[in-house]
Amino acid sequence: MNNKEQSQKSWLDLPNLLGDRETLEDLCKTDVGRNLAAMGTIGAALNSINEEKNKPANPRFLRPSVGQFPFDKTTLYIIRALEERNFDVPGINVKFHYYGPSDSYKKVDTIEGDDFRLWFCRVQGKVDPFWNDTAAVTELNIPRKELHVYEDNSGPTFYLYAGDDWEKDKKLFTRGLKVNSKLNKEPKTYLRYTGSLQKSHLESYLSKPFNWAPYLVHDNDLGREYDPEGDEPAYFKTQKVFQEFKDFLESKLKEIEKE
Repeated sequence: MNNKEQSQKSWLDLPNLLGDRETLEDLCKTDVGRNLAAMGTIGAALNSINEEKNKPANPRFLRPSVGQFPFDKTTLYIIRALEERNFDVPGINVKFHYYGPSDSYKKVDTIEGDDFRLWFCRVQGKVDPFWNDTAAVTELNIPRKELHVYEDNSGPTFYLYAGDDWEKDKKLFTRGLKVNSKLNKEPKTYLRYTGSLQKSHLESYLSKPFNWAPYLVHDNDLGREYDPEGDEPAYFKTQKVFQEFKDFLESKLKEIEKE
């Protein structure tokens, strides 16, 4: 490491080297300090300190509060069970998201285990005149299946694993983008399904409050996604898919409650 790199590293470590905010502010009043601040190093350190200082000691914790979909209450019970255990359950990783003025709102962002993943980012009302409450689940992963649901009941969007090595593809299926795989000449690892009024063909569904499309019909996105082959299904009943996800999450809840 050359002298320039050492100098940059030392200034990036300002919070540890110089201590509290007052020390940094005193340094900023000097010519040398102002020059360094212009480089952004001291400014970044001060911003970090200010962000922590301004963060409320007890942000309001938002939880799922709607029963729009059959599994919504189960996700709430999972969060409560994890909360009772200080979000410390073997094999389950929980991440949080802070937002709003001075990060005054807190919610679960993701809950992830070896065989499932939940992402919470669906609007379920407002917490104040300017900020939405986004603590409801919007994406759900269980083995070989992924479901996206939306606050306006559009969609839903459903993905079925269609590869030949689940253990190898599991991480990519759960975390990766699913966009135009056929067009991009990527291997066929999933099939995409979209909410429809008809099971024989894709027919757009006009969403209504607390009412969703009765079928999930295969959608090749104008030929940009792969089509079902052989015994691969052309459609699913939406209610049956919802129930499968609910049943799986209820089994996870029972596992958590045993800890």
